[in-house]
Amino acid sequence: MKMTTSKKKGSWYVDFVWTYTQGSKAGTSERVRKKSPVNTKVGAAEHERQLREQLLSGAPLDPRDDERKGHALFETHAKEWFRSYVVANNKRSTVAAKADILRKHLYPEFGRLSLNKIGSREIEAFKAKKLGEGLKPKTVNNATSVLRTCLSFAIDWGRLEHLPKFKRLKQQEPKRDFYTYEEGERLLAACDGQDRVLLATMMRSGLRRGEILALTWDDIDLVRKKIFVRGSAWKGFVDTPKSGHNREVTIPSSLLTILTAYRGLRYLRGGLVFTDAEGKMLTRDSIKHCLPRACRAAGLRVINLHGLRHSYASQLIIAGAPLKAVQELLGHSDIATTMKYAHLSPSVHADTVALLDRPPSLGLPVSENDNSAPPALKLVASSNDNAAMASPKVTDSANDNATTLPATVLPMSRKKVKAE
Repeated sequence: MKMTTSKKKGSWYVDFVWTYTQGSKAGTSERVRKKSPVNTKVGAAEHERQLREQLLSGAPLDPRDDERKGHALFETHAKEWFRSYVVANNKRSTVAAKADILRKHLYPEFGRLSLNKIGSREIEAFKAKKLGEGLKPKTVNNATSVLRTCLSFAIDWGRLEHLPKFKRLKQQEPKRDFYTYEEGERLLAACDGQDRVLLATMMRSGLRRGEILALTWDDIDLVRKKIFVRGSAWKGFVDTPKSGHNREVTIPSSLLTILTAYRGLRYLRGGLVFTDAEGKMLTRDSIKHCLPRACRAAGLRVINLHGLRHSYASQLIIAGAPLKAVQELLGHSDIATTMKYAHLSPSVHADTVALLDRPPSLGLPVSENDNSAPPALKLVASSNDNAAMASPKVTDSANDNATTLPATVLPMSRKKVKAE
């Protein structure tokens, strides 16, 4: 076998043509030109021999070629993705959640698979397996979402050519229980001390649990009646709010009175609004029992702390607040999320349906027998044969002046009505 080595500009190179005899490239040829790691003629010849043996075994000449063909292991890629991207670009709580998903679900299932071996079939099998283990569809969807994001980066980094198809499992919309305004007042009347102030703040400002824990007196302006939401606490660390943006929340008068009185008792304890007996930040676990305790004392059904945020949104919507304003107060980046939080109570639906029992326009009665109309007004049917389709007249009994109403007074009619 002729060795094809040459020296150019002081460096020894290997330059030969290799013809593949097996695999997907069988029958094709490829030029191989590499710089010798040992810069001598003998070194170049040895390097060529090693290259030919490597090609004969079917191994790629460049390890990066192995990655580009999707042969890198999922666990190897995922760990690099986690270190270089997830840790640098996510909040601590999100980093912990993704680490948990990788450790519990993705590494055991896909860790030893090559990236190009993870297809729709393997993903569907994973979903079925997890559902069989008793996991909820939302939990499985969260896991496949992390998998999809991880594989997307494999494409960006040149390790994978195509992203497999992902189909989300259907999730049942969770029940979002909330308290009416009257129930909220009963709740606050049944508790006292810091618990009362904390629950009142959550229910009358819509702050999340982490935002409540991180709240400081510098974030509250009692003169301007504003709460400035600037941080969210997680395991003792304060990060940005969930949306990543600060926001302002107006303090209603009922909450302003409670906070003003509370500050007179607590401002010497430090910057945090809510603390333990030593003035340290409360934990998520330390506050989760205060609401069930107050619920039982008030004789109310028990809801979770996030239900107070639902209560805030729902009470605003029921009172007629615009959705856009509620979205800004809650700090939602997408108004579709606000729609989920601001669900209406059954009584609102009943009031809406009751509108069908009212006169269609101008508060007029539907028929002559309807006595709900003002005494000075009565409907007079048109005298022509098509009276039912004609525009009605309103006659003022004081001066007998008849006024023809527009056809829109009869919205239920689909036929075109001509005014007399």
